[in-house]
Amino acid sequence: MALFNKVLGCTGGEVFNAGTPPKGIMLSPGCNVNGQDIYGNTYQVSCPSSANGGHTKIFPVRYNSIDTAAGATAYMLW
Repeated sequence: MALFNKVLGCTGGEVFNAGTPPKGIMLSPGCNVNGQDIYGNTYQVSCPSSANGGHTKIFPVRYNSIDTAAGATAYMLW
């Protein structure tokens, strides 16, 4: 079985309160994301730009909402 079965691009302003929350988030180099997890904690995750040695990263944060996603592409993973 695959670790993730569904991928959805996000740009900010998304709320994931219907169904199961995402299992994680994948960031492209240069992306910064602010959001809230399923317990109400606020998180900021970022990935350095490729010029600064950044690579695509996966963070296992169970987000409930994404407030902002800036700089590059972010994907929610289920």
